[in-house]
Amino acid sequence: MPIAFEQVMYTYPCGQQPAVQDLTVRFPAGQRCALIGRNGCGKSTLLRLADGLLQPDYGRLYWQGVPLNYRAKSLRSLRQQVGLVFQDPEQQLIATTVEEDLSYGLCNLGLPNAEVGRLVQRALQDFDLLELADTPINHLSLGQKKRVAIADVMVLHPKLLLMDEPTAYLDPAQTRTLFHLLERIHTAGTTTVIATHDLEFVYAWAEWIMVMDRGRVVLAGETEAVFAQHDHLQSLGLGIPLAVALLQEPAAAALSTDWMRHWMRRRFES
Repeated sequence: MPIAFEQVMYTYPCGQQPAVQDLTVRFPAGQRCALIGRNGCGKSTLLRLADGLLQPDYGRLYWQGVPLNYRAKSLRSLRQQVGLVFQDPEQQLIATTVEEDLSYGLCNLGLPNAEVGRLVQRALQDFDLLELADTPINHLSLGQKKRVAIADVMVLHPKLLLMDEPTAYLDPAQTRTLFHLLERIHTAGTTTVIATHDLEFVYAWAEWIMVMDRGRVVLAGETEAVFAQHDHLQSLGLGIPLAVALLQEPAAAALSTDWMRHWMRRRFES
């Protein structure tokens, strides 16, 4: 498993209670994983701990079986293997144009110019950004900015991709583009974890789900198994995807969950 939490607790400065507590989590390697839960349950904090942006007050995190080291050199090495995409891409995009933004982090790593150029061109191609290479960042749509933010993280081909609310503010066409993009990333072998409220997207995309409540993971398992626990999810203030609700109707008795998930995936793939 790429990253693991063991009894992790973290409280923000001036916070009255821990944002996460007694957090023991292991993400399945190579899978599409989702974190769901109400606002304030600790999803974003978990992602920031996993990327080393936050250091736990108690407990330990392990990357590929080795405890995280919070010295600057070790964190730089970690972030070449673990990439985090924020909910708001404008928090991440700092250069003038798309090509400059993709090259910024690579130059800071001290890579030779030829290697930087090769990696940037590959990212522009992989993420359908060639026509936008010279476009000023502030001229991009939100969907395009999110695509650049993902490309910024994926330019070094990390083993783990973390995304905070990736579908937020996207229209249906942009969400379908994101779905295809995440499918390509998964096919290339990257473990992907998204924190989201979009249960329809989760049902169509995720293989493994973790449900958080008050800073803890209270439910985890394969997608069908988690969404089958309707009463538990209801008690946590969460709903269920439309497809799961439809399967509970008598008229849908002949439909299988596999067929319904396939139907949901087709909505995002088309």
